[in-house]
Formats: sequence, structure tokens, C-alpha cells
Amino acid sequence: MNKLTQDDKYALNEINTKETALLNRIITNTKTTSSIRTLVLYIKIIRRIYKFNDAVFRGDNTGLLIDNPDYIISFLESRYANPKDYLWAVIMVLQGFDNTEKVVQIYKKKMGLYIHSNKEKRGENIKNRKQSNNWLEYNEVIKRFNQNKDKLNMSDRFLLSLIIHFPRRLADYYRLKLRYENQKGDMVNDNFIVINKHKVPLRFEFNRQKTSKYENVIKANYLQVY
Repeated sequence: MNKLTQDDKYALNEINTKETALLNRIITNTKTTSSIRTLVLYIKIIRRIYKFNDAVFRGDNTGLLIDNPDYIISFLESRYANPKDYLWAVIMVLQGFDNTEKVVQIYKKKMGLYIHSNKEKRGENIKNRKQSNNWLEYNEVIKRFNQNKDKLNMSDRFLLSLIIHFPRRLADYYRLKLRYENQKGDMVNDNFIVINKHKVPLRFEFNRQKTSKYENVIKANYLQVY
């Protein structure tokens, strides 16, 4: 186990000795880069599944998950509109045990169907009920921003301008690179903050996006910095 953060230590205090041993096996068997807190959350999800089925998960008893995967899948589907994250918790925990490959494949197959469905829904840009109830049309967002922007300091105004006038998903900013305005080279496979010779930001250029698998990537999207 890598060097633990204080948050990791807090998370480990929430599981017992057998569960800690399980967590270490998950890390070893899967080579996961997930945080300790995330792995503890997976274990706590399994506890919850057991509790709802009048059982107790101790960290070494996987019978409920292995003996009847169809029942567990049906149970999760009956409780959650999208049980993908719960299925993933089951998959990760089972990989901490030997000889679970066949049953893991059953859960992975079902999870794959939900991942595919999620991508289709995102591609269709379908809003859920909460999103629909709180939705503002883009023109109304711009109107409210323009009415109130003078109340903001320069930093907040800049950030809101970026988000409102050129909304992006968080992953679109991942590893955002600096480049000079007249710099040559491959400029189509990354996202950039373009700077002048004085290192003053001029604009953002977006050439990659998280949803490119199911949306057309819009090349050379520019946002002027002001």
C-alpha cells in the first residue's frame, strides 16, 4: 500500500481487519489506481447489500455475491435506477478473492449494458427530472450574468465568463497545456491556453473532449480571454 494520506487513514478506521486484508488483495490483484477511500466505499456498499438481505459482510464471506449473481443483479436493479456503480463495487470486491473470474464476468456483462445505455442517453442529451426542473435556457443564463457581472471581482468574472460563454466538462481541462501564439508543432491533439511572448493568456483552444466517443469533436474552439 502506498503512502497513506490522512483521509486514507480515516477511511481505513471504518473497516475491520479482514476487510483491510481484502482491500490489500484488491489492490494487488487488480493493480487499481483507485484511492483507499474509494476502495473502502466499495466494501461499505457490499456491507449494505448484505444488510438489505439480512446478512452481515465480514470481509471474507462472498457466498451471497457468488451463489446467485442473477438475484443480486435483480436486487440492485429493483433498488437503483442505474446500478452501475454498485455492480462495479461487487466486481472490485470479488476480484479480491480467488477463483471468482466466472462470476465476475456475469457482473461485468450486466455492467457493460448499463455503460452502453448511459453513453446513448448522454449522446441524446436527455435530462432527468431534477435537471428539467432546474433548467435555465442558455439565453436566460447569459442575461442573468450580464445583469450581475459588475458585482463580481475580476477573477470571479473571468471564471464565470469561461464557464458561461464556453461551457466545458471537467475532463476537457485535464492536462491543459500552455503554448505560445506562434508556436509550431502538433496543435490538434491537446487543449491549450495560448499565451503571447509576455506570457499573458490570450485564449483557450479546445481540440479534444471527454464525450468524443459519442459526440463529434469540435476542432479549434476558441475563447478569447478578456
